[in-house]
Amino acid sequence: MTSQLSRRARIWIYSIRDAFVSLIPLTLFGVLAVLARNFPLPAFQQFLLGGSGQAFSGILDLIIGGTHGVFGLSLAVVVWPSTCASVCLSASRWTTGRRSWRWACRA
Repeated sequence: MTSQLSRRARIWIYSIRDAFVSLIPLTLFGVLAVLARNFPLPAFQQFLLGGSGQAFSGILDLIIGGTHGVFGLSLAVVVWPSTCASVCLSASRWTTGRRSWRWACRA
């Protein structure tokens, strides 16, 4: 019983780890937008408050909100196949009944 629980925990931990690694480019894109938006140079901050800088600041805010919003959804989408593959569930072999899902395990 304990070995089965530790196996399941290990599967989830490895799946989440792999998902975070695959989402590093999205994370870095959001981090660069946050860095550009909050760059600690007074002249750059004045530019962002100025006329043409407000449009740039608005674009950066949209990028920041978009990357943070998409990250959670994409994390769930990336974790699911990895977990299914780890526990011997094939997403290509599942079949649907009238009201039930039946999962087929690879032999």
